[in-house]
Amino acid sequence: MPKKTQHIANAKSPLTSGNIPVHFNAQDYQKVKAKSKEAGYSLSEYIRRCALSRHLPPIITDISIDTYRELGRIGADLKKLTATLQDSVAKGQQDIPIDFNLLHQLQSLLIQTRKEIAGIGIETIPSPEQVLQQTTVKR
Repeated sequence: MPKKTQHIANAKSPLTSGNIPVHFNAQDYQKVKAKSKEAGYSLSEYIRRCALSRHLPPIITDISIDTYRELGRIGADLKKLTATLQDSVAKGQQDIPIDFNLLHQLQSLLIQTRKEIAGIGIETIPSPEQVLQQTTVKR
């Protein structure tokens, strides 16, 4: 029992009320240490979050940021292309073979991919049907 009170007395933060000694072999320790550094947390905070099943935000690398931005530019261009094609169809230019469903699916995939890169929940992504309802051309 004295060990337990000793751990509580040694707690470094007023918010923590105790500690749990955890032992790792050398290889596992290095892995956990690397993962905590990669996630941007102290070793204690990383283990605490993992043990309590708290959400660990995704690691966003420079490549992810660049990809996210590029997908945004592609999405904007795709949106402009879709609008231009819809205007052409509305004006009666029927000689352009267009698959609006395919364009909307591509827009949806771009949005989904950007959200996944940013770590935003997928449940907020509109379904292809919702996207189609919002942008369907009225003839």
